[in-house]
Amino acid sequence: MALRLNYERLDLGAVAQEVRRRTFWSLYLLEDIFCVGLKEFELCRPDIIQLQLPCADTDFEGERLVTTGCLRPDGGREPETINDRGLFLRLAYIRRAIMRLNRRVYLKEIDSSELVSSIRNFETKLQQCQTQIRPFDQFTPDDPVPYHVRPQTVMCHMSLHQCYCDLYRMFLAGYTDAVPQVDVQAVAVKDRMTMRTKCLENAEKIVQTLIDFSEQSDKIQVLDSDAAVCAYHGTRLVLFGACSPGGNPRLPMQLAIKRAKACLSILSRLFAFSHSVKPMLKDLDGLIQRYDASLAMSYNVEIAEEEDSLSHEREVSEHARVRQRLSVHSLLLQAGFVDDSRDAADSFAEDACLAANLEESRVSREEPGSRPADGQRSYSGMISPEPLLLSQELFPDMQQGNANLLFNAWMGFPGPDELSGVGSALDDEF
Repeated sequence: MALRLNYERLDLGAVAQEVRRRTFWSLYLLEDIFCVGLKEFELCRPDIIQLQLPCADTDFEGERLVTTGCLRPDGGREPETINDRGLFLRLAYIRRAIMRLNRRVYLKEIDSSELVSSIRNFETKLQQCQTQIRPFDQFTPDDPVPYHVRPQTVMCHMSLHQCYCDLYRMFLAGYTDAVPQVDVQAVAVKDRMTMRTKCLENAEKIVQTLIDFSEQSDKIQVLDSDAAVCAYHGTRLVLFGACSPGGNPRLPMQLAIKRAKACLSILSRLFAFSHSVKPMLKDLDGLIQRYDASLAMSYNVEIAEEEDSLSHEREVSEHARVRQRLSVHSLLLQAGFVDDSRDAADSFAEDACLAANLEESRVSREEPGSRPADGQRSYSGMISPEPLLLSQELFPDMQQGNANLLFNAWMGFPGPDELSGVGSALDDEF
């Protein structure tokens, strides 16, 4: 922000302008990994971004000035299509806003009419994003063979489906990330069932998109870590939908587990180097094993997901934990920042108690009448800073005439009492 990268520099050439844009948008996506829709961790706020989206690689290489649109759609200046980089950024912005909506619903800060209105608004924005994908970026999981899968395309589509999953999962009764159903009872039953179905359908598309990418792409092609986040949530939803009451007639339990194992294998191969993805892989592996064991005994038995152990190991404010609701892939959770206020308070109390005991011991050793008279200094509750004699042995360069100069232990120079002659003699113990 200090470099004003969030503003355009129209006085520069096309390449310099685009380098500035790509630098800023890279920082925006990096921040998104940490802030996860939490305003208290958000620095690159949309209202201060006066910058258009990055252009396509072909335009960048050709040094062409093009209009790509802004992060938030602006009716009059919107291009007919949007490149994959710009689309991915816009979807990241929408997902961040959807996460805020979910937290508001969970905290009961929104009524049913506003909730329905917000959902419809997000649906409109997502439909606009889908129609702005360039024709050769359209991805059809049903027939991927003739199409050479590009990593950017896969990431955009997975992010798009994840937006729908995040938007609708609050209506999945019994799901870990759903809100209490009593909070959404005001929404029509038909609408709730429709959104539940859409959530599971988009989760299936995430899983299928990742599997198709693995089968059709080159082994050297990689995906951004956001693809792992989408696949993690998509797999959990697929498993939940296959065994929850009512089940998923289009995806039986055996097939759901098979696809979940395929996703886990692909993620383990693509992100074997990533420490931030490991907690997701571990959690997903344990979840699949529990569903697999359940399948061996009976069908359609709902599995209670284990809460991430990290959440129990971090000493954080209960109010912050409830409001933030950090997931297993949250880098804030993985970083292990600890609120040590309790330890600091206990340590302060111990130090104060020790100081009081020392003071009491010192006072008890004093002879009668040796306590300071009224108007003289006393240091209640702490060790008395008795003046120290600066000896010739400690300070050999000191003139003999100044050998009785007294040193104030707090400030490092003679205090008013020392200069007035108070305490010119020391006890034999010094």
